[in-house]
Amino acid sequence: MKRTVIIAIIALLFAGPTTAQYRRNSTSDLIFRTYTHQFGQLAYGEAARFDFIFKNTGKDSLIITNVKAKCGCTPVEWPKKPILPGEKGKIMVSYDTSICGNFQKSVYVFTTENNQGIKLNLSGNVSKPGPESKHYDLYKKKYKQ
Repeated sequence: MKRTVIIAIIALLFAGPTTAQYRRNSTSDLIFRTYTHQFGQLAYGEAARFDFIFKNTGKDSLIITNVKAKCGCTPVEWPKKPILPGEKGKIMVSYDTSICGNFQKSVYVFTTENNQGIKLNLSGNVSKPGPESKHYDLYKKKYKQ
């Protein structure tokens, strides 16, 4: 028994730290750790932001030329400088939680080497605030309740 435990510990020590895996879902050299994020249940007025982490796996630099969301409720920020081969970065996507209910939103990333767009997805549910919420008055005014 002791021998098994010792072998397991030694194996873990030599395994070393694991690195995050990146997944390819298109022919692009820009690959993401994940292409989908599920926020789950969000409170009305709560900050909802997710960073989509990417890596340039190509042999050349590329530029993210545009990132488009289908509506204004999903603002995005992305690096404007060239992304060197092997370089990592992030696309920050937010959701406006002053809109109650379930949501599923897509964001499309366009680069100098991929003009078809790489699709990133967000989903979640924004719940109505209760009377004890600090955002209740804003909710009542917006939804005229």
